[in-house]
Amino acid sequence: MPPKGFKTITIREELKERLEEIARAKGFTNLNDVVAHILDVYSLVNSLFTVAPSKILPSSTVNTVTDGKILPSTTVNTVSDGSIYGKRLQSVTVNERGKLSRKKATMLDVIKERKVQFLSEIKPRNPDRFLARARDYGIEVIEGSKDVALVDPGFYKGFLEKLHVLDTVNEERIRKILNPEAYKLFRFLVENGLIYYDRIEGRWRLV
Repeated sequence: MPPKGFKTITIREELKERLEEIARAKGFTNLNDVVAHILDVYSLVNSLFTVAPSKILPSSTVNTVTDGKILPSTTVNTVSDGSIYGKRLQSVTVNERGKLSRKKATMLDVIKERKVQFLSEIKPRNPDRFLARARDYGIEVIEGSKDVALVDPGFYKGFLEKLHVLDTVNEERIRKILNPEAYKLFRFLVENGLIYYDRIEGRWRLV
C-alpha cells in the first residue's frame, strides 16, 4: 500500500525506461520528481503558446526545393506577434538540403517570446524547483509579496534603463512611455512594493 499522499499507477515498461533516462539526465532521484518536472514544463508551454483565435492571420504556404525538385508544401498559421499559432513546442527551419529540421524550445525561448510571465499564470506543481530551473537558464526571477515575475534578461536590462529616466507618477503618461510588456512589469513592481518614486530626484528607484 502506498504511503499517505501517494498513489500507485501502472505504466508500460518502455515508458518507465524513458522516465528513468530523464531522471539520470536531470539528476532526479525518483520517478515522482520526473513526472512533476514534466508537468511543470507542460504548464509553462501550455500557458505561453496558447494564442487567442482572434490573433490568427491568414495561413501561408511554403515550398522547399532540393535537387531541382519541389517538395510538398507546408502550410502554417502565424499570429500578429509573428509566432507560430498554437501549442507548438518546436521551431521549423529548412537546412541546405531542403529538409525540415526542428529545434525544441527551451524555457528561456518561451520567456523571450513573452518578455514577462507571472508564476500565477503558469501554476507549476513545484514552484521552488521551477524557479530554480528558470534561474539556471538565466531568466530574471523577480519575487514579490503577491506573485513572481519571470522576465527575459535582455528585456529587463532595457526596462531598467527606461525606468531610470521615467520622471513622472502620472499613470497615463507612463502608459504612453512604456510598451505593454514594460507597463505590465512596471505595475507588478509597484503593486509588490519593489520600486518607489523618489520625489527629491524626480525618478523611480528599485527598493
